[in-house]
Amino acid sequence: MRLRAALATMSVAALAAGCQQHRVEQRCGSYPVMGLSLDATTESYRRAAMRHELRLQEALAPGFTLRAAAATADDKRLARNEVCAVDLYETGRLIFEHAFTPAEGASAVRHRVQRGRRGGPETTSCTSCHWRGGPAGAGSIVDDSYLLGDHDRISSADARNPPSLAGAGLVQALASEMSAELAAQREHAVARARSSGQAVDVALQAKGVAFGTVTITAQGRMLRSKLEGIDPDLVVRPFGWKGTAATIPEFIAEATMLHFGVLPASLLAPDAAGRQPLDIESTEKAELTNGQVIALSVYVAGLAAPTTIAPLDASGQTTVLADAYVRGRRLFETVGCSSCHQPRLPLRSPMLTLSAGSVRGPRLDLSRDTESPQLVRTVDGVYYVDLYSDLKRHDLGAGVESKHVQGGIAPRLYLTRPLWGLADSAPYFHDGSAATVDAAIARHNGEAGLAHDNWDDLSLDDRNALRLFLLSLRRPPGVQIP
Repeated sequence: MRLRAALATMSVAALAAGCQQHRVEQRCGSYPVMGLSLDATTESYRRAAMRHELRLQEALAPGFTLRAAAATADDKRLARNEVCAVDLYETGRLIFEHAFTPAEGASAVRHRVQRGRRGGPETTSCTSCHWRGGPAGAGSIVDDSYLLGDHDRISSADARNPPSLAGAGLVQALASEMSAELAAQREHAVARARSSGQAVDVALQAKGVAFGTVTITAQGRMLRSKLEGIDPDLVVRPFGWKGTAATIPEFIAEATMLHFGVLPASLLAPDAAGRQPLDIESTEKAELTNGQVIALSVYVAGLAAPTTIAPLDASGQTTVLADAYVRGRRLFETVGCSSCHQPRLPLRSPMLTLSAGSVRGPRLDLSRDTESPQLVRTVDGVYYVDLYSDLKRHDLGAGVESKHVQGGIAPRLYLTRPLWGLADSAPYFHDGSAATVDAAIARHNGEAGLAHDNWDDLSLDDRNALRLFLLSLRRPPGVQIP
């Protein structure tokens, strides 16, 4: 039985059954239809009806949603590969929309400002912050989180605006391949240095993105003083404004603890210290299973990636402002925006596995196991992702410094934010302080200073054209029923 059908009855038994024993790939079914079609409208209505039914079930039996989710995303069933990816996607969506209660681990007292690495907690659900521009979208300025503070004063903390999560699966897949490329370059250099008995310099590059130079000594030790925009372990971490998390489950586990006060089992694992450990008491117990974190991660990974939609009239069929759009796209390159916001990155394989703690999730195919439109393989056998980012940290200069060092990352260093979906994710910049594209560009300095100056030198018509192009970077339109 498909979980989507089982969910319609809201039966815990049906949820637990899921697609048990469905090891045959085609029996798992496809992801829901998205977009503007009649089928997509029906799907949106189904989701709205589901949310209402869940509220009724929660009223009758508090905790129903999480119990049902735990039964479907059971750790042991996941280990035996008995759960379909689409069922995890559906289950993860329900958890994403769920408002956690004190009985489920959420704090009864919330604080707008987080307390160090303990968190706020300041909210109860993912959707309370990730909503703008569509499901799991960005947040408004009032949704900012205040990190590493004193639990009281906003001025003590670093403001962080919730980013859109659309396309996150592709982001992790790209980062994983980049990390593998860099690791291979390092290992090759180590072998050369040891065999020759001489130091070897290697210019690190992955998917056309340069990460500086390292020197490998004859003994195989890496000297990293000229490394750029990445951690010494050469792992590309594409999540968080500072680039602090390498995977979606890692990002989600920290978020549930910091923002809800709900502790995932993965954070209690012996190797869960991470680059900047959370403040967790040794006596605390897990309130979210590894399977539930994997389900959340599969949902986020399955969100449709943003795309580029040329300006259309109200009918959605006829292109308008074509000349200005083409000029703006060209200016994006010539002004220098693309030096960091690299328009396109190649992905060799769409396969992605999401794990939490000791539990390994299903192997996803991001050309199939996502909402539509899905990733398409080109004739040269590569999948191109129009991300508009290099997944590298850059120094943005004076005026944007964090108050605190986060995860060992310098105050002026920030990960290049992907621009795909920009039209649906205002406000902009890491703290949400830029209400417009112009205001966001005005805050670019440091390594982005030249692009900023070039923007200032543009004529009014050219600025308008570039802005028009940027507002073509959108999430795919779809029907949404509140």
